[in-house]
Amino acid sequence: MSRVAVAIACSCAAAACPSRGEGIEFEVGAGPAFVVGADRDGPISPTLSLRGAYGLRGFSLGPRLLFILGPEASERPGGSTRDSSGFQAVAALAEASFHGGEGRLSGGVRFAGGVGSVIGLNCNCEETPVVHGGLSPTVLGSAFASFRASERYRVSLELAAIHFWGLEHGRGPFTDARTDLEAWSVLLLLSLGLLQR
Repeated sequence: MSRVAVAIACSCAAAACPSRGEGIEFEVGAGPAFVVGADRDGPISPTLSLRGAYGLRGFSLGPRLLFILGPEASERPGGSTRDSSGFQAVAALAEASFHGGEGRLSGGVRFAGGVGSVIGLNCNCEETPVVHGGLSPTVLGSAFASFRASERYRVSLELAAIHFWGLEHGRGPFTDARTDLEAWSVLLLLSLGLLQR
């Protein structure tokens, strides 16, 4: 009887305890950003992603910084042949990740929210004002697949979409000023993660 009681007590204690932590992860990623669903068509731009997370089994939380580092957007006067296209933006986000897998392979989804700013966005168009915005709400969602190369290192491929609010542009020769603009960008990121248990 005593053995049964001990077994039941151990089972209850295991169920009540939180899952063992997977530790801290630092991740650096890079890849292209594509402008979609915006008032301007911007160029494909290089992107840098910095992530940190503390994980439990199958779940992690942490901060994320994103830097879209395309060319600087400008306004091209009529008759000029200068390329005025550009796309630059930054975002600071709090992110939740849900993941699972077998062996060295895993996958999951991520959701993040925070603040961001489109520093400049424009097409290669004559006499078209630059779209820009101050700090405003920004959200991100993504799906990713990872390969654990060793106990400490993981390589991931991530497809993400980020949404910026609060954009505007001034008045141009052929356009009125607007202050109610939004923009989506799709990111494809290849990342290297360092795990600390």
